[in-house]
Amino acid sequence: MEKSSYQINWKWIGIRVLIAMTIFFFILFLGWYFLGYRPEQQLLEDSRKLDESLREFYIHKGLPLPEYLQYLQ
Repeated sequence: MEKSSYQINWKWIGIRVLIAMTIFFFILFLGWYFLGYRPEQQLLEDSRKLDESLREFYIHKGLPLPEYLQYLQ
């Protein structure tokens, strides 16, 4: 069996794979970020809901409201 003179250049294959993975994950990140990922907004909404439910709990039990809950609208 004769030996092939063609050699696979693994270095260039590796570089091309890394470039392709970088582009893929960058596009994935852009889609994830711009299609609804808003951590600050979500935290603010969750915090607001928790404060409102705590306020309702204190009012329901007839307890005095803590200072930070007195100013909720």
